This record gives sequence, C-alpha cells and structure tokens, in this order.
Amino acid sequence: MKRNIKIIFITLLEMVKNIGGVFIMLNVMLCYTFFLLNYNLHL
Repeated sequence: MKRNIKIIFITLLEMVKNIGGVFIMLNVMLCYTFFLLNYNLHL
C-alpha cells in the first residue's frame, strides 16, 4: 500500500514539473472537494 502511495506521489510530482501540471492538479482538487461537499450534503 505504501509503495502505491509513493508511486502516486512521484507521478504527481512529474505532473507538476510539466507546464500544465499545476492547472490539472488544481482542477482535480476542485472536482474532488466539490464531490466531497456534495457527498456530505446528501448524508
């Protein structure tokens, strides 16, 4: 499990190194927080 997290972390770092990586990460985080907010509201 820890190895998978390490791989995900490394791929995220590689994405940040790219030009559009930061923009993609922001979009993913926005979608994720939006999903969590909707999920909590429906509970």
